[in-house]
Amino acid sequence: MSNTTIPSADFRAEFFKGSGKAAMRAVGGKEGALWMVPPSAVRVKEGLNGRVRSAEYLDHLERVTQSMVANGYDRSKPLSCYVANEDGENVIYAIDGHTRLEAVAGAIARGRNIERIPVTIAADGTSYEDLLVSMVTGNEGRPFTPYEKAIFVKRLLGEGLDEATIAERLCITPRWVKDLLLLVEAPKPVRDMITKGEITSTLAIQELQKSPKKAVERLTKAVEKAKASGKKKASKKHLDDGLKKRTKPVQLALEESTPPGVITWDMIVAADSETRFTETYTPDAICGFLAALLADAGLNVQLPSGDITPIPDLLGADDL
Repeated sequence: MSNTTIPSADFRAEFFKGSGKAAMRAVGGKEGALWMVPPSAVRVKEGLNGRVRSAEYLDHLERVTQSMVANGYDRSKPLSCYVANEDGENVIYAIDGHTRLEAVAGAIARGRNIERIPVTIAADGTSYEDLLVSMVTGNEGRPFTPYEKAIFVKRLLGEGLDEATIAERLCITPRWVKDLLLLVEAPKPVRDMITKGEITSTLAIQELQKSPKKAVERLTKAVEKAKASGKKKASKKHLDDGLKKRTKPVQLALEESTPPGVITWDMIVAADSETRFTETYTPDAICGFLAALLADAGLNVQLPSGDITPIPDLLGADDL
């Protein structure tokens, strides 16, 4: 796992719009419902892809490569590309589909004949911010992990977009944007634990919300405890919280005025007479703590501010 490669959240590419049709003609592309081009004609902008090249990802890449060796390239899944003008040359760059493009090269190296692959070209007027957004929202293969998505959030922030706009563009809540920024700006040991698969993004967020200074120590001890018990990934139970184990379920007093499927902060406090963890944890941390209990019921947690935070946003994609 020491060979894990983590993309920079501060990376920025300079793209100058080129001519899509000219680029296709130059590489002998054939136009139809899609452009069909030689795989070698599609380039990769170093640093642009937000994938963390972990052992898990490399296993996924190998499976895709083996599939292409056996079955060829699935034409129903074109690469999304951008044509950039570089010193007068129209260069085709992959935007979405980096894994498939690398798998194609691997399949060809193993003897599979793949002469052309389908690509689509970004429309005129597409900005760099648009490309970053499309890499997240257009991803239909292996979903980005919360940490990988956090990389794009940080890049969009660097492009001048505010958190509310980023949330709107990526179709996530403003609360989740803040949580993702917590991840990407976490101390390096915490980020390393996430990318190595030793902790979930959700657990990291909860610890960072409670105490950024203590997060490294607490999570490190949790990982050590998990490994000592034969587990590869630490969970909440490996944290030394000193909390009493709840012996009975939380009973929430629903009022007639309470909207269906909503739990308010006052209801949580009133019900917490046994463990009294509300005296130790912030409301944000409590929501994460309760998420696992409430997810199966499909309920929402209403914070003191009045915002309603969906449970899936409190849980990371790696926990669902």
